[in-house]
Amino acid sequence: INGYLFADIGIISNENLNKDNIKTAFSELRMDAGVGITYTFKNWGFLETIRPFTIRLDIPVFLNRPPASDEDFLQMRWLIGINRLF
Repeated sequence: INGYLFADIGIISNENLNKDNIKTAFSELRMDAGVGITYTFKNWGFLETIRPFTIRLDIPVFLNRPPASDEDFLQMRWLIGINRLF
């Protein structure tokens, strides 16, 4: 089991980006950060030719308000993934 910290930044929008709204879209950057853990299955016994298999759990905390959120936007959020992205 391995633990890690992460941070993300990006734009959340349902508008199409074009040359007229590109400057205002980038003013609405959203950020989050959190902790995560991974567990890698390396030993498959008689299936030793199978690549290692990783399950991960990320628990983000929004650092600013997501769009269309109510007053209580600090809620428990989590993400389960299979294999690493990087």
